[in-house]
Amino acid sequence: MKRIWLMVCLFSVILLLSGCDWFNPGPDEEFLIEVSQSSVLLFEGDTLQLIATLYDADSLIVEVEVGWQSSAVAVASVSDSGLVTGLTDGYADIIVSYNEQSDTIAVYVQKSLSFTKYSGNPVMEIGSTNDWDGYYLWDLCVRDIDGEYCMWYEGVDSSNNNLERFGFASSGDGITWTKYASNPLGVIGEADSSISGPSIIFTGSEYMLWYSIPDNATNNKIHYSNSSDGITWTKPQDDPVLTASQEWENSKLGYCSVVSTDNGYLMYYDGNKDEIPEIGLASSEDGISWTKFSGNPVLTLNEGEWPSAFMYTGDIIIKDDVLHMFYTGGNSLTTGIAKIGHAVSLDGINWLQDPGNPILSPGQGNHDAVHLFNPTVCFEEDGTVKMWYGGAPYIGYIATLSYNLAISE
Repeated sequence: MKRIWLMVCLFSVILLLSGCDWFNPGPDEEFLIEVSQSSVLLFEGDTLQLIATLYDADSLIVEVEVGWQSSAVAVASVSDSGLVTGLTDGYADIIVSYNEQSDTIAVYVQKSLSFTKYSGNPVMEIGSTNDWDGYYLWDLCVRDIDGEYCMWYEGVDSSNNNLERFGFASSGDGITWTKYASNPLGVIGEADSSISGPSIIFTGSEYMLWYSIPDNATNNKIHYSNSSDGITWTKPQDDPVLTASQEWENSKLGYCSVVSTDNGYLMYYDGNKDEIPEIGLASSEDGISWTKFSGNPVLTLNEGEWPSAFMYTGDIIIKDDVLHMFYTGGNSLTTGIAKIGHAVSLDGINWLQDPGNPILSPGQGNHDAVHLFNPTVCFEEDGTVKMWYGGAPYIGYIATLSYNLAISE
């Protein structure tokens, strides 16, 4: 029987839950969950039974057996038999969460995502010299809408004071893209402003857009717009929707990514205290009025491990009740190579870094020889993940000349 070495990093985790829903963060209570075993060696097909003990500040609340069997990644509440499916091979971490309302423990067994770059990269390049996107490309957002891949992306024209604007492109396969003939798009009321970092949600009848505009060299704000067709955008009166107010932000709100939940919206955005970019959280019922999480930032740097110097929000996706964050990170702000990382969360506050981070590194060709930026992803019905990302050709060039594609294995 083939041996599979599985080092399962089981850990104590503090969860701040409201008692209603994992995606409705609130600092009402603190719970401590401990798991009985720190490391195991499994043979293929073996089943592991663990004891999860849940405490509050004073006493034991519940003790339950939770199980893990090498099969496929899954998320589930603990069944009567105590069995939760796990993974087939590789290093893994386990997230354990308590739902006070149903008095159940949920387990997520994380396997590192592995991606293969498309051999025909790049899938999109900068425009001609005099085009609005002829200098470089930057942030992008791809969504699968009714079977068509739709991309909103940021372009820069060097002849127009490096004005950052955004455009639209579409594709049937995620590889061959057609740029919208009337690019760049505009937001009514923002014609002369740099628009960067588009994050888009399609509700079925409306497109919702969040984006960043620098007021000056040190102060960015996050704005909102909506559209009926994804092309013509209208700015509401209640704008901007998020401004710097917490110390860790240092008046510098960077790019954001917004995800829709059963209770409204969660926004993850960049702050920049002491020139150290990290990621914070805000929540909203309508996507316009936002409340920041008091414990920000929620995703921070790893001392001595990747990423240790910077991280920038990329894309947030919910799959099977698990939040997946894909982001740009690195180990040095001056000479570090930008790579792509992945983290997961059950409650939107407590994040577990992918044990295989960074999950994607540069080096395929001139289009991504040194830096990878701004990942955006789609989870496919067949279980694969498609990721589009920007690539830079050499150290010191912190910009994107092309977009590329990678597909999970």
